[in-house]
Amino acid sequence: MFEYLVSEPEVQSGKPAPLLLMFHGYGSSKEDLFGLSTHLDTRFRVISIQGPDRIDESGLTIGFSWFPIYMTEQGIGYDQKTAEQIIPRVHDFILAMAKEYNAQDVFLLGFSQGAMVCHAVLLAYPKLLRGVAALSGRASHLFDKTYRLDYLKDFPLFVSHGVHDDIIPIDSGRQIRDFYQKTPVNLDYQEYSMGHEINMDCLKDLQRWAKDRLDVF
Repeated sequence: MFEYLVSEPEVQSGKPAPLLLMFHGYGSSKEDLFGLSTHLDTRFRVISIQGPDRIDESGLTIGFSWFPIYMTEQGIGYDQKTAEQIIPRVHDFILAMAKEYNAQDVFLLGFSQGAMVCHAVLLAYPKLLRGVAALSGRASHLFDKTYRLDYLKDFPLFVSHGVHDDIIPIDSGRQIRDFYQKTPVNLDYQEYSMGHEINMDCLKDLQRWAKDRLDVF
């Protein structure tokens, strides 16, 4: 089980609230994205999850991650098998939270490394989810596998990236765009004049996307 924070929905509809599970980036924590909960649709019950791996420096924990990374001459690297080991654990956590809160509709939101987790969960367990927002991530290690694309038909997917991102370059975002454009997902892909971050324009589009998804229920 992961550590997590919960923000209860402000709007009560008489039925179980949809869950929005948040996955932070490398070196951050469950507190990082949790602040977004006040800016998103108040019908959500937000669960901000903390990666299980501690990042220590000089004996102090400076953050958390979903899997280890390392630096190469080409940029950030990671072991694919190690990265994939987190996905079944996330799957089980989603099922546990859905059961605990009697939720029928589960959404994921991830930033950077958290977005990578979201892409992997979506492609492995598409029937488990109702929508995914993946911000400033990468997913190239997933593209050479075979998936049940019929399960992705009309699936709501929001993907964003900064054209000035010097951590995960914009090419990664465009690779994700190109991959999903060949599938039947309902893709909302956006680029912004920003770095490795979530700026106000991105937040506004994310708010719109989330509201539109809940309005159809």
